[in-house]
Amino acid sequence: MDFRIDGAYYREGAPRTGLADYLGAESVRYEVTSTGALRLVSLSSFVTQEKGKTQPRDQPAVQTLVRPRNLAYRRHRLFFQIVMSRAGATRPAVLLGASSAPALDRLTRQFLSGQHSPCGIRPSDQCTTFPELITASLEVVITVNGAPRKVVWGTALSVIAARGARKIELKRVTDGRLATIPIDPSDPEAMRTPLVHGDDVTWELTPAQTR
Repeated sequence: MDFRIDGAYYREGAPRTGLADYLGAESVRYEVTSTGALRLVSLSSFVTQEKGKTQPRDQPAVQTLVRPRNLAYRRHRLFFQIVMSRAGATRPAVLLGASSAPALDRLTRQFLSGQHSPCGIRPSDQCTTFPELITASLEVVITVNGAPRKVVWGTALSVIAARGARKIELKRVTDGRLATIPIDPSDPEAMRTPLVHGDDVTWELTPAQTR
């Protein structure tokens, strides 16, 4: 499983819309290790890929957004970015980190209640609030027709299964056991089932489609 951060960057002080002042993109990927810590595995940046461009001072580099102490924690919880359609506001993505599951649960309650939250005005080792135009996501490993594949956590089953598949089977570990989840390919709601780490998906095409 990987934790990924992507960002779009613009000229310092410029409006962050359109293409006129767009500089480029940055992306960093962290592996979720066996201890729970996040280990840097790859980094790409327009600064090194395009000659003459430099990091805007008002937009920190993507690999500096999460503090080293937060990366080292054994437990993490990610709150995805949410766009409030009615209000037009955006709640930024947030990454919480703690040394144990009980500590992370306590931190989460404080964050959700807004009381004694580590995500305050001052920077915190236990909370990373991602700025505008920065997205944070989890990439999980699933199996598709016997082959491993990486997808973003929550990707809909319909994105993975071939269009017109006549039979789809989804197996998922539940309570320590591998269970089969019934899937009706003709049911749009079933095809929106979000995929999680470890899912095993198999699908078959009709005889006419395999020719």
